[in-house]
Amino acid sequence: MPEITLFDLSSKPKNFCWSYNPWKTRLQLNYKGINYKTEWLEYPEVAPKFKSLGLEPNPQDVNPTPYSIPTVIFHSDNKAIMDSKAIAEEIEKRYPTPTLPIDTPTREKLGENFKVVAGSLVPELVARVPRVLLNPTSREYFERTRAERFGMPLEEYEKKEGGEQAWDKAEKGLEAIAGMLKEKGGPFLDGSQVSFADFQVVGLLRFMEILHQSLYERITKTYPEFGKLYDASKQWLERDNH
Repeated sequence: MPEITLFDLSSKPKNFCWSYNPWKTRLQLNYKGINYKTEWLEYPEVAPKFKSLGLEPNPQDVNPTPYSIPTVIFHSDNKAIMDSKAIAEEIEKRYPTPTLPIDTPTREKLGENFKVVAGSLVPELVARVPRVLLNPTSREYFERTRAERFGMPLEEYEKKEGGEQAWDKAEKGLEAIAGMLKEKGGPFLDGSQVSFADFQVVGLLRFMEILHQSLYERITKTYPEFGKLYDASKQWLERDNH
């Protein structure tokens, strides 16, 4: 019997892990070889499901979405946790081997640079999600709620804020992270020891690769260190659909 249920977002034409945030949790579960199962949810199903589990909504200053993916249930005591960082800490506490360092100086150093990259590329990525990945129910929800968040339809946001200007804004962060990967010889941010910080980067790379191969290649061809990190993590990307 699975020890953990991971809640993940549905997709078309079949369910598989695509979103950056649940990839962080799935990578950790795969790395540790934990027996888990996936329950797939369409976007409008997320809040009702998690309310039924008794979860408190995310603080608005932390996450503007009250109920979010990933969320897990630990079946040994039916404890449910939302938020990838909190989940990572609980998994590490319950399953300490093989070790996956969570709060490290490297992750702290990665933080601002990663925010620059991910934040800058939102206009280049977000409008692709409903076009490429979402079923009709989720597509309507996603386009409506993101238009409210950005103050305009996603296609307009993409045209207005995406393209080369988005990549230009991301460049400083990409250069800094590539430098971090070089600093300790790779393939991981701390050299030969993989950590949760690596899974943050790998999750984003996988998300971009799924949206369009050219997005992934734009980073890995310019900064080969990202490709080396991704290749070193491929064994933990294999399980993506159950």
